[in-house]
Amino acid sequence: MRTSLNRAIESAVTVVAFSCAGIAWAGEWQSVTPMPGAKHHAIGVLRAGALHVIGGPPWVNRGDADASAFTFAGTTWSSASPVDGEGPVLGLGGGIDNLDRIILFGGINSENGDIAAGKVYDPTQGAGASIADRHDNAPSQHFATARDGEGRLYSIGGGGGAQGTNSTFVERYSGTTNSWQTVAAIPAAVADACACYDGAGHVLVFGGFNANGLARTNDVWRFDVASGLWNNAAVPDMPVPLTNAAAVLGNDHRIYVIGGETGPVGTGTVVATTYVLNLLDNTWSAAPSMSVPRRDFAAVLGNDDFIYAFGGTSTGGIALASAERVFAPTCPTFLTQTAPSEPWLGQTISLSASVGGGTPIQFRWKHAGVPLNDGPSEGGGTLAGTLTPTLTITSIAPADAGAYTLEATNACGVAESPVITLAIRVPPAIPGHWTTTNLHPVWAKSSGAACVENGRQGGYAVMDVASYTNLQQPVLWEGTAASAANITPGGSVGGAVYDLEGDTAVGSWWWPFQCYSGGQWYTCYYWQASRWTGVGSGAGLVHSQLQVSGWDIGYARVIRDGVIGGSQTPEEGLPGASGIVWMPPSYSGWPMNPIGSSSSVVSALDAGDAFGAIQTPYPGPTNHAAIFPNGSAANWIDLHPSGMGASGISAADEGQQVGGTGYYSDAKAGLWFGSAASHRSLHPAGAERSGAYACQLGIQAGYATVGGLEHAVLWAGSAESVVDLHGFLPSNFTASSIEDVEVHTDGSMVAVGAAYNADAGRWEAMLWTSGSDQLLGDLDGDGAVSGADLGILLGAWGTADRAADLNSDGAVDGADLAILLGAWM
Repeated sequence: MRTSLNRAIESAVTVVAFSCAGIAWAGEWQSVTPMPGAKHHAIGVLRAGALHVIGGPPWVNRGDADASAFTFAGTTWSSASPVDGEGPVLGLGGGIDNLDRIILFGGINSENGDIAAGKVYDPTQGAGASIADRHDNAPSQHFATARDGEGRLYSIGGGGGAQGTNSTFVERYSGTTNSWQTVAAIPAAVADACACYDGAGHVLVFGGFNANGLARTNDVWRFDVASGLWNNAAVPDMPVPLTNAAAVLGNDHRIYVIGGETGPVGTGTVVATTYVLNLLDNTWSAAPSMSVPRRDFAAVLGNDDFIYAFGGTSTGGIALASAERVFAPTCPTFLTQTAPSEPWLGQTISLSASVGGGTPIQFRWKHAGVPLNDGPSEGGGTLAGTLTPTLTITSIAPADAGAYTLEATNACGVAESPVITLAIRVPPAIPGHWTTTNLHPVWAKSSGAACVENGRQGGYAVMDVASYTNLQQPVLWEGTAASAANITPGGSVGGAVYDLEGDTAVGSWWWPFQCYSGGQWYTCYYWQASRWTGVGSGAGLVHSQLQVSGWDIGYARVIRDGVIGGSQTPEEGLPGASGIVWMPPSYSGWPMNPIGSSSSVVSALDAGDAFGAIQTPYPGPTNHAAIFPNGSAANWIDLHPSGMGASGISAADEGQQVGGTGYYSDAKAGLWFGSAASHRSLHPAGAERSGAYACQLGIQAGYATVGGLEHAVLWAGSAESVVDLHGFLPSNFTASSIEDVEVHTDGSMVAVGAAYNADAGRWEAMLWTSGSDQLLGDLDGDGAVSGADLGILLGAWGTADRAADLNSDGAVDGADLAILLGAWM
């Protein structure tokens, strides 16, 4: 287990898919600044962030009567270069090709009947280079245009429109090859239809006049770009027959079929309707209508998620300069989100997601499908941010576990995130009955246990060695005082064990070296970091020096998954200690003081991170609890709680960190969950001081000073959960503290530390074992309930001695005697 004997600390922590679940229209069409003049039979394109409306009247250049062009940026219109050299052309088509050029093609000069030549158009330079001629049988008017996913421009059908002789001819233009390619003919001749790419490999053609022009159609034909095949059944027919409409793919995965003319040929009605094809479920619905009926108008999607409608003609053939727009934003898309989490009971946790899509976006968190509101949760915690991308749950409770989702809604629709699962970790109940085993070796002057793992304990025992008095010796135990083994390396005079893992013990030893003083050589010693391997193997221990060159004093305080953490100092008594991490297999360590700190210490390791404390620069240094992510000081995290005089981490496990705040006189045990804001006081009510030295599986261990004397205590995540284990010691022990705790899967626990024997006047290593490991009534821990246990109980009769209070009712009496006699063996 991980632990620390250094009490100086107490005086000083996914891309996911979108799914649509409905439609929520943003509102009505909005009027925008009218064009400089009425314009119809034009095309609309978006290029370089500006919208361009090109072709058709008003004619410019006097007698040449060239088609005009307007540019719209924000709210302002300006005149672009006219389509000079063509004359008054009506019925042109065009778009942005795969070379990002504006291409114009088709149309007829209304004065002389000439077919317009294809051109590359620039808003500043006007019509420039010619492009390849279209095929001879390509209709010059009334064709539908679209741009596929590869940037190729289509001409579909066309002909006389209401006059008949309409065509099935389809061709497409590639800017790369400057050529027109004939593709499969549309199975039914159409003219004055509208077309649009669906963003998924298909060009869709909507409505139009039939072959002889005698009827409008509501057919929807789908062309598969990859296979070159047409299909009339893949998409449902439009709600009504339409001609002269516009089709635009919005960023919301829907195609908008806007305006146009419906009804009988010759007596039709120009409409302002908007029909929307939802590409996700292949259904039609009606959206808000435009404010003005219009046909033969330019329509284009802007880079602001609005679809714009410019000009056209209205009822009675009135030419329009008006413009309007409707919001068609990108649907909400979840880009990243919090991973499934297992917070501890009572912890504060945040769930969050980053969401893309057209704004504004409304948010709503759900728990098991039920919408949440700020305030108390049904589970017992407190909720905040239920209408934001980040949900915070304070003091999380067991019933707060389960499936959480975030619902995001905008004008496109509703998307719901994948499930984020919370599994609340609840600490085990601290057992109510404990037995104690004194581990103090008979040969020691004092002792203390620092760590425990799998029936083995490690620590130190003090004795006199050679000419030195009161030197710590590194000691391993196996549950009894008699098992104490002094593992001081040869040539040394002592050391200490601070942590155990598997067959390895880590700590410090007195490293011998030759020093010169008073004209002669002596053997001197420095306290340096070390490790022992082969613990419990039966093959003998192997001792290794861990000290980094250039540092005189060292401590190996903790081992986790083979990684060792600790600290080193340049010279005894001097400032400048540095936290250090030794990595297997070479165990070469490196100092890791954060920039701006005067010293640091690593006292805990968990999930690849190191924990401990840093000291702010001199003068007036202050200890701050700290995380060193990935065992590096480069991006250290300050865990110091606001308003505290000092803080430090002693141990860490399963996302929890324990330690203390304040200086010696006002030291208080604390618990963290990875951030300064997560700090929670463990200081028991009525205690003068407290400190936490160890934690495992939600249980924390340390001491609380009561009546001026330290008491060994355990916590289960809160100050209120404190359990005082001091009362289970024999009455001659007046003070105690726990340095490490081991929690077993069956709920039983083992703790180690030291207790002060007032009769002997010394601290002695102590082992606490919970009652689940001992037979109830076995007060002396010998594995049987017998007369010896009866004697202990009778000796405590009428007192509140917890060691003999078998039913934990605060008194040793007849009820406890009945329990003992019932377990008599």
